[in-house]
Amino acid sequence: MPKTSQTRRGIATLEFAISLPVLLTLMVGMTWLGFSVISQTEVNIQARQKAWKRRFEDAAKKPLVFTATPLYDNNADYIIERAEKKVAVSPIFDSLPGANGAHMILAGSWDHRAMPMNEPPNMKLHMVAVANAKTAGFQTTLGNLDNLVNQFQNSAGDILAEQLGLGNQLDSLADGASSGSEAAQDQSERDRQARKQELQQQKQQLTTELQATDKQINDLRAEYLRKLAEEEKELDPEKKKLIEKERDRISQNIDLHKGKRTRLENELRDVNTELDGLED
Repeated sequence: MPKTSQTRRGIATLEFAISLPVLLTLMVGMTWLGFSVISQTEVNIQARQKAWKRRFEDAAKKPLVFTATPLYDNNADYIIERAEKKVAVSPIFDSLPGANGAHMILAGSWDHRAMPMNEPPNMKLHMVAVANAKTAGFQTTLGNLDNLVNQFQNSAGDILAEQLGLGNQLDSLADGASSGSEAAQDQSERDRQARKQELQQQKQQLTTELQATDKQINDLRAEYLRKLAEEEKELDPEKKKLIEKERDRISQNIDLHKGKRTRLENELRDVNTELDGLED
C-alpha cells in the first residue's frame, strides 16, 4: 500500500507539470486580452482628443468657404488623428498588433476663428466675405437643392429596390403557383380528415359519458324512492330525521348529475353540428 500511494503521488505531480504550461498560457492570454481592451479604449480617447484640439484649424486653407459653395472641398476640410499603443504583457504576444484608434472631425474653415486676424488686411479674404454676404440666399438655395437631389436619389434607389424585390416575388409566386395550390389543397384535405377523426372520437367519448350519467341518475332516483318509503314507515322521529337528510343528499346528487347530463348533451350537439359541416 505505501508503494502504491507513493506511485500515485508521483503521477499527480507529473500531471500537474504537464498541465502547468497550458494553465500559464491561458492566464497570460486572459491578461493580454484584458489589457488589450483597456488599451483600445485609451487609444480611442487619445485620437479623439488630438482631433478635437485641431477642430478650429483651417485644414483646407480656405476660410469662409462654406459647404454649399462649389469651391468647398469636402475631403480637404477633414482632420484625421490616430493613436497607437503596444500591449506589453509577455514576449509570447509581441508579434501580435497593438491597439490602434482613429478619429475624424470636420475642421474649421467654416468658423470665424479660422480667419487670420493677426495679419494685415487680406483683400482676397474680404472679397470672399462680401461675396458670401451677397450670395447667402443663393448658397442656402443651392444647399437645399443639393439636399433635394440626395433625397431624390435615395428615394429612387429605394423604389428601384422595391420594384426589383416585387418582381422577384412575382416570379417566385408564378413559378410556385400551381405546386403551391395543389399542396394547399392536399394539406386542407388532410386537416379536414384529421379534424373529422378527432370529432368522431369526441362523439364516442361523450356518448359513453352520457349513457353512464343516465344510469347514475336512474340509480339515484331508485334509491330516493326507497328512502322515501322507509321514511313513511319509520315511527322513530330521530331515525326519520336521518332518513330525511339522506334523501336530501340523494336529491342534490340527482340535480348535479342532471346538470352534467345537460352539459354533455350540449357538447354532443356541437360535435354533431361540426361533423355535419365537414361531411358537406
